[in-house]
Amino acid sequence: MIAEKIGVLSLVLMISLVLGCEENVSPQRLPQPPSVPEAVNCCLPTNKPIYFHREGPPKRADVGVSAYCKEVKEYAKTVQGDWVNYWYEITCRVIKITEGQWAEPNLVFVSYDSWPTSQSGILVKKAEFPYRTGKVFHFWLNTSKDSALIVGQQQRSVIPPHGVIKQPFWDFKDPNRKQTYDRIMKATTAFLDQQKDSTTKPRGALKVIEETHDAFVVEHYDYRHSFGMMLVDKGTYKVRLIPPFSK
Repeated sequence: MIAEKIGVLSLVLMISLVLGCEENVSPQRLPQPPSVPEAVNCCLPTNKPIYFHREGPPKRADVGVSAYCKEVKEYAKTVQGDWVNYWYEITCRVIKITEGQWAEPNLVFVSYDSWPTSQSGILVKKAEFPYRTGKVFHFWLNTSKDSALIVGQQQRSVIPPHGVIKQPFWDFKDPNRKQTYDRIMKATTAFLDQQKDSTTKPRGALKVIEETHDAFVVEHYDYRHSFGMMLVDKGTYKVRLIPPFSK
């Protein structure tokens, strides 16, 4: 009985330590960037990425900007105990300004992604890094101080006019819904296989990120990169690439 209690206590402690690295780190222990690129014109609270599309809009925002992720550039790496922090300069190109005033063509900010060192023995499972090229976000900023602060963020549709995403729900107990999902995966996989330059492109995962009234949006990606978006017709399951942003 004592051995079982010790085992449970050790497991709880291990989980708490892992979660603490993500959510409950004191300000003194938060990762700090070794430098800040010159192009940076706004910042995230504590530089930590905002993962979920449901964030925002907060009352303290005075600027609203829709933008697509144009470039994600790793510029530094730091080690903090058992964790490696990968630092990124993230450039998002402004699509439209919905509230207030923002004069610059880009939002440029720093964020980091933390992973345990290979020697630590720590295993983690977490959501993909949210800032991937081609993805669209709406940012809410507070510009009352010298450096604009991103106080809210929401993932938006890659399809104009870039409204709020309707995320699909897959109940695989429903045979019709499962069949729909399987047909989407089959159609997009076949489409990628038919691309002339598919042998030179990395093959990542496929994820249905949005459902419209007549189509599904599928992202081809890996943990840190987006290789492109595809539109799958609900009636015919015909697939076409969504053109990347040009500016």
